Amino acid sequence: MGQKLRVSAGGVAYTGTGKDLRISLLYRAKTDTWHLPKGTQVTGETLEATAQREIQEETGFQVVLGTPLGSLHSRMEDGGPKQTHYFLARVTEKVGKGDGEHDLVRFFTPTQALRLLKHTPTLFEREDSILARASALLQ
Repeated sequence: MGQKLRVSAGGVAYTGTGKDLRISLLYRAKTDTWHLPKGTQVTGETLEATAQREIQEETGFQVVLGTPLGSLHSRMEDGGPKQTHYFLARVTEKVGKGDGEHDLVRFFTPTQALRLLKHTPTLFEREDSILARASALLQ
């Protein structure tokens, strides 16, 4: 019997518009990877609630969700299946420091963020495709 699908949600957290548009990425030194904020859905929680909670926990940013950006399928470290749903997420305010799960939380131009995500090892979700969708909607 197969392993249970684990569901996560997160988003492309952004500020500004036009040439001032900036995208938030998280850096994990242990794996030398950049990520979009996301996390595991709690039983009974909607995807939108998961995305808002996880973005705030990981970045310290309160967000307003917008357009759904699709989902990615990947594998957990134990080999189990995972599906992550993404949303546009406009940052409205800084309400905390983040949970410390990542070593850095930084804002980048869309071009810089896309370059960093494209260099993430393929065992993780290929979030560059999600960021490309978000950038097309925001520019």
